[in-house]
Amino acid sequence: MVQIFQKWQSNIPRTQELQKMVEIPASLDLGACQSVGPVGLVKAAYSDDVKQGLGVLIEMTKALGKLKEQGTVL
Repeated sequence: MVQIFQKWQSNIPRTQELQKMVEIPASLDLGACQSVGPVGLVKAAYSDDVKQGLGVLIEMTKALGKLKEQGTVL
């Protein structure tokens, strides 16, 4: 029982990170979103926030690819 609790405790920071990720789409104002073409996409790529977000997206994509290779993708 203690081992289960310790394992659960070690996952708390990850659980908190996942909760924050789930809250992001709910906080977006989709009415304020504008269409972005290829030039706008390139301009947006100069933003530090966009760079960080793309880095996260690429790492998540790599992890999903590994899951697929293992045959564990739903």
